Amino acid sequence: MTVMDHHDWPHRFIEIYQRGCELMVSPVAPLASLHEEAYLCFFRCLEYVVMGKILNRSGQFSEKYFQAACERLGARPVDPNSPRKAAVSLIATRGHAVAHMTKKQANARLDPKDLAHLKSHLDLLCRVFLRKHPNA
Repeated sequence: MTVMDHHDWPHRFIEIYQRGCELMVSPVAPLASLHEEAYLCFFRCLEYVVMGKILNRSGQFSEKYFQAACERLGARPVDPNSPRKAAVSLIATRGHAVAHMTKKQANARLDPKDLAHLKSHLDLLCRVFLRKHPNA
């Protein structure tokens, strides 16, 4: 986060990322987990990194933009569609277990692995972007 601050990333991004980190490690009780809120924080950060930093465009985040961002950063996965599949999973988790609560989703639960999965993608994109574009 210090590196991001030195490279003039928005203070709001750093606040949201930090909030996600704090919520992620907060104590978990049977009826109180802040992992869903952490997921939303990290997802917002992912949207910003992909759309605002890597692709430099506005619009709604989607799996095709996630894949384009990975390609722009030089990702060469064994399966060319794996970034798209990862994004589909992240977006589906956000919609089904975190952001909405409809009748079908009333019992949906966020697995802590889902939170770690999202954060690992976010951190990797940030690190690669900062290495490839240190002055951006």
